[in-house]
Amino acid sequence: MVKFSVLVPCYNEAERGREFLPELAEYLSRMRCFELILINDGSDDSTMELLDSVKAKHAFCHVLDLKRNQGKGGALREGVFKAEGDRIIFIDADGSIAPDQLPKMLELLEHHKFVTATRYMQKYRIEQPISRVFMGLMFNLYVEMLFRLGIKDVLCGFKGFHSDTARSLFKDLISKRWVFDVELFYRAKKMGINVKRFSISWVHRGGSKITLIDPFKMAWQLFLLRLRL
Repeated sequence: MVKFSVLVPCYNEAERGREFLPELAEYLSRMRCFELILINDGSDDSTMELLDSVKAKHAFCHVLDLKRNQGKGGALREGVFKAEGDRIIFIDADGSIAPDQLPKMLELLEHHKFVTATRYMQKYRIEQPISRVFMGLMFNLYVEMLFRLGIKDVLCGFKGFHSDTARSLFKDLISKRWVFDVELFYRAKKMGINVKRFSISWVHRGGSKITLIDPFKMAWQLFLLRLRL
């Protein structure tokens, strides 16, 4: 019986995931009743070869190969409906969040239906380029203005759910790309689902796929999303 499923969306992560994905699989191999689902989101580098190499070494690892890029939200939606665990967790492929953060997530999921990590309530020192700090601050202020979520770190790539909660939130997902996290929080708010936050240790990794123009696209997408929800 699968108790929890760990989902990792991957789009052109051949370099950043080369160390982290084997490390994650090795860490999970010491745990019980779980599965690891690596999702190739239409990558055009050697990501698929990396995922296949991890799968070849670990029987609990499954690879979901999406031929066309769907965006992070779309890729995770596919994974959510393939997952067999009672608890579903997703974690970024870049290695900014170490596997040893998983036990705390699992502990909280025993008592909460939706758990999210945050980098900003923490006792840990987070080192980021000043441009990324400013971008994150402005993004979160804009999200709060539109959606009134009361959550400072909506984009942190480490979240967990009871499986039925995850499927309810992802079922009619509108946002398939960067702003899908905001939609999840807003849907949870409307459904009366409490979101439990906890602080994590987080390390900045280079190679982000967010370009200088993307924040403006995200702002427009958020505005349109608010009109639709």
